[in-house]
Amino acid sequence: MSHFALRAAAAGVLLTVGAVGASAADLNHYAPAPVPANVVAYAFNWTGAYVGANIGANWANIGLPSGITGNSGNSTALAGGLQAGYLWQAGQIVYGLEGDVDYNGNSRSFSYVNGNTYSEREKLDWSFGARGRLGYAFDRFLPFVSGGITFANLNSRLTNVTTGASDSNSRLRTGYQLGAGLEYAVTNNWTVRGEYIFSDYGRYTVNYGNNGVALRHNVTDDALRFSINYKF
Repeated sequence: MSHFALRAAAAGVLLTVGAVGASAADLNHYAPAPVPANVVAYAFNWTGAYVGANIGANWANIGLPSGITGNSGNSTALAGGLQAGYLWQAGQIVYGLEGDVDYNGNSRSFSYVNGNTYSEREKLDWSFGARGRLGYAFDRFLPFVSGGITFANLNSRLTNVTTGASDSNSRLRTGYQLGAGLEYAVTNNWTVRGEYIFSDYGRYTVNYGNNGVALRHNVTDDALRFSINYKF
């Protein structure tokens, strides 16, 4: 084989290798980067402030000492109010704070005889709550628990049916709340929620000076709420 033929064959080999290398380089340039196997994509993030409204039912147990007619039992009422809060999300853990104000409208009436005949009406109207929230996000689903402090405005009125003398008493009671629920993000800004909240305002004494009567009370409250929230 002549020198010319050897040079021509070598040039052909080099051109072929160069073309293959260029094609491989083009393929590597346009190939998508591999995704690490341990990366999880979350379509929704719960971090942010929100405001909303709620409506539901309250079952308030307003009790008096034993021996008094109708001394305990539930008062059922429609309840509703407003809430606002802020959530933070770390991985799938979601935590935050929420405050609310609600009108309850629960009331009970009692009567008893102690020398004279008395009639009393106890009413739980406004309540204010401040709770911490802790949940575990499944994308747009958020099951959670909550707990915190609550304040309730309680109004009492005692009437001496025999003499006609009456007393009124209003007080702000402090208690605790525990709850659990499930929230769902319908869109990136709107969420809906169902939850149960238990409130306990403890035992306290109501003094009726005009009648010279002091009565022990205890109040607990069970609430089922449906809420809608706007997330900023």
